[in-house]
Amino acid sequence: MTLTERQDPGTLLRMANARAGSGQKQNRRADFAASGAVRILIVLGYYLTLRGYHSFDGDQAYRLPLLLHQQDSSLYASDPFVRAFDDFNPHRGSLIILGGAASLLGLSPALFLTFGLTFLATYSGIDRLTRAVWPEAGRSAGLAAVILLLIAKAGNIGTNHLFESMVLDRLMGMALGRKKKKRR
Repeated sequence: MTLTERQDPGTLLRMANARAGSGQKQNRRADFAASGAVRILIVLGYYLTLRGYHSFDGDQAYRLPLLLHQQDSSLYASDPFVRAFDDFNPHRGSLIILGGAASLLGLSPALFLTFGLTFLATYSGIDRLTRAVWPEAGRSAGLAAVILLLIAKAGNIGTNHLFESMVLDRLMGMALGRKKKKRR
């Protein structure tokens, strides 16, 4: 095909500009990112509908008094369990994050926002890991891996669930421990 080729009498077509191809590639990336965000929100919606969101119970029932005592030392001042964590607290990092968010938003919104961010980081990390292992499978393999992770329940042998419907420091750590994106 020459630079200008005659399609029909009186009509000349120009070859596409090289920059137009890169613009199309950027549009596809933006569409892909938008569809990924919608997919994450749909999975989060299903998860919250089917499993619910738990706050102020389970493991949080003993960690939140530690947070409240950290923010105001007069709260739980005579509780021996809370006082036992004054010298060494393995939850200190997650309590600092939650304490900062709670001082800005309040405790309940901070817990839900942290849950949402943990969910997002976990989803994207598992999705990226799955696509790295099975690149030919596409995004459906990542979605399947995320769904399997979310529905997996721990056995009765003392193990923890892979993901829980509440904010826990170990889930925050696992979500933040995902592999960073390589820069090109």
